[in-house]
Amino acid sequence: MYKVRMFPKGSSYYADWRDGHGRRRRKSFPTPDEALAHEAGQKQLGRKQRATRRNAARRKALDEIAAGTNVVLIDADLMDAFPDSDAVNEALRSLKTIADRTKKLA
Repeated sequence: MYKVRMFPKGSSYYADWRDGHGRRRRKSFPTPDEALAHEAGQKQLGRKQRATRRNAARRKALDEIAAGTNVVLIDADLMDAFPDSDAVNEALRSLKTIADRTKKLA
């Protein structure tokens, strides 16, 4: 969680927080409103960074899967006809056989 502490010093307002790596950050602002806006932005950025790390892990897993196979997404209306990859492969092999026969006749 990104907690930003705001404090006045002289004529400036400072925002003090820790970034995603635990490093301390500090930035000055001319008004308290700008410091509060920065705090809100840091919280939003923290959510995006966490989501990006999760998505990176998913992408890595998908890349490993795709290295040896072709991944195809099936629409929801076809899920009852093709519940798993074996059903899809069987249907495609049948379709290929029919296509090969049609080529020979033509």
